[in-house]
Amino acid sequence: MFCYTAAKCGVRTAAKKTGSCISCQMPLVSHVPNSTILHLIGSYDLTTIMMQQRLRWLGHVQLMEDGRLPNDILYGEFYNAPRRTG
Repeated sequence: MFCYTAAKCGVRTAAKKTGSCISCQMPLVSHVPNSTILHLIGSYDLTTIMMQQRLRWLGHVQLMEDGRLPNDILYGEFYNAPRRTG
């Protein structure tokens, strides 16, 4: 059992007899969802962070001039590959 407001009250230990945090008197819980913890610390989940990093990198590649390797790989075409018509 732990206090899920330990970041706010600064207490990492809890009184097992009372069933609440020593400092903030919040009830102890055995399960706190990740979304609650991420909301308390003001962060995002890993998937969102990775998507933001990818979009930032693609923005850099889009601004690169032609002839740079990342730009050529991202926007390149195969030499003899068939293309869709339309």
